[in-house]
Amino acid sequence: MSASRARAGRLFAALLPVAVGLGMLVWTWGKWPDVLVDFGRELYVPWRLLEGERLYAELAWFNGPLSPHLNALWFRLFGVSLWTLVGANLALLALLATLAWRRLDAEAGPWAAAAGTVAFLVVFAFGHLTGIGNYNFVTPYSHELTHGLLAAVAALVALGRFRATGRTAPLVLGGAALGLAFLTKAEVFLAAAGGAACLLLPAPAPAPAPRTPGTRGRAGRLALAAGGALGVAALAFALLAARLPAATAARGVLGTWAALSTGGGTPDLVFYRELLGIDEPAANALALATWSAAHAVLFGGLWLLDRRVGPRAGTPAAGAAAFALLAAAGLIAPALGAPVAWVEALRPLPLVLLVLALARGARAARTADADERERAVRDLAWTVFALLLLAKIALDARPSHYGFALALPATLVYVAWLVGRAPAGLRARGGGALFRGAVLGVLLAALVGLSRTTALQLSRKTFALGEGADRFVTDPYRGPAVARALERVEQTSGPDATLLVLPEGISLNYLARRRTPTPYPNFMPPELAIFGEDAIVAALEAAPPDTILLVHKDTSEYGLPFFGTDYGLAIARWVVARYQVVHAIGQPPLQPGTVFGIHVLQRP
Repeated sequence: MSASRARAGRLFAALLPVAVGLGMLVWTWGKWPDVLVDFGRELYVPWRLLEGERLYAELAWFNGPLSPHLNALWFRLFGVSLWTLVGANLALLALLATLAWRRLDAEAGPWAAAAGTVAFLVVFAFGHLTGIGNYNFVTPYSHELTHGLLAAVAALVALGRFRATGRTAPLVLGGAALGLAFLTKAEVFLAAAGGAACLLLPAPAPAPAPRTPGTRGRAGRLALAAGGALGVAALAFALLAARLPAATAARGVLGTWAALSTGGGTPDLVFYRELLGIDEPAANALALATWSAAHAVLFGGLWLLDRRVGPRAGTPAAGAAAFALLAAAGLIAPALGAPVAWVEALRPLPLVLLVLALARGARAARTADADERERAVRDLAWTVFALLLLAKIALDARPSHYGFALALPATLVYVAWLVGRAPAGLRARGGGALFRGAVLGVLLAALVGLSRTTALQLSRKTFALGEGADRFVTDPYRGPAVARALERVEQTSGPDATLLVLPEGISLNYLARRRTPTPYPNFMPPELAIFGEDAIVAALEAAPPDTILLVHKDTSEYGLPFFGTDYGLAIARWVVARYQVVHAIGQPPLQPGTVFGIHVLQRP
């Protein structure tokens, strides 16, 4: 290939994700959040922090302190609004996409970088694969996942830079980024720590000249990286302890770890067992095996075909023909009555990543070539990071729900291998173009198939809710009822009145700019398990709300369908004894068969 063609191809590979990202931004504009579920907490808590309330005191929180305070910083700098967070998250998303592109390019070349980054943007960053929004990088259900993921990637990039240069600064910065990941979610930090260990434990080969004594030895490397991480944790503790008791500040720094130690029966809830896939282990194991076999047959068959005919047809034309054929097959299949469940297609990721990790670990241990060893170590670090991040969805890996973040790195590793590394192995025999073209065709069909799901979910959002910079588009069966409830609150209570939404809907507090009188933002089964229902009732007794909204929510995913009937009975009894319904919107909430409804309650 001529140098000019190579430059043109590289430019195309760099610009394609930019164009796709802008297209996805325009297509999904304003339809990212869910009107009630999760994201309201991400708006309410930083708003209240800006008003002087304290995390872990006036605001109950079971994750690390980084994300709420970072979002409060955005509010302080750019104003309190939904679109402030959207703008900040889009900027961080662009940074993460850039880091992903650079990593994939270094590992497997520009075609793999383009394919992986486009998949990231279409499926994970902007995708809407469930009936609930929030599982995206623009309005995530938990900023701890997206912020933690970015911190983890930054840590691995910095530590990889240390291995290449031997400089102390990247080593300390990598440790500091790990410290930031620690301040988000436990699962993100554990995965990042596993990847970091792969970069820190083996000595660089050839070992670069260290700029600071001790960085060459394993103990010195670990000490400097740990120092960076502990420095961040110590700073977080000092900032929290300036306004909180030391014990509370320490629990805040520990975040998820402290919550896990006192979380009662949270891991036993049906929701978390389904997430992991252990609710039906045999069925999920069979699905994993079936999809793994399908991947092996498809990509293994394409590999063997390329080995046989690739040396004779290893041209761009052959790759283009394979691309067109496989893409057409995947796109036409639904019309022929054979739809592909693309959301299930990532189930083999744990097995794929395990095989890649073992292979790359063996290569790093056995190769005599120093450069090849370094490449294998870097590949192993990213593979281990991606594999460990799958632990929470091990038997049910998918790009939807929590998989929008947890399955992302594994998907990128897999795409890089399929589009870049595997064809490179075939190219030594004169082939590779046919295999790469076919893989890209399958990937295009998958992206189009998943985009159809996104299109369906977006089409259901037609009702504009909120005003000004808090305006977004939601569904027409909850949006109008929420709008009427907000109007009622505005008409019957002053700006200093308190509002309690049960069992979930702190977004209404934010949109109405009414604080909740208790530290607890939600009253779902996980929160009751973590914080304790007795503590919540005591908080209500100490500060009764002026207005209560009972909002319909079917929580069958937790194995406990309705608040007040299947869980939260003590809270419900407290409410019934002191409040009465003064206004009904829609159908009676928290009843079987109800589509949606809200009751407004006030004291007699």
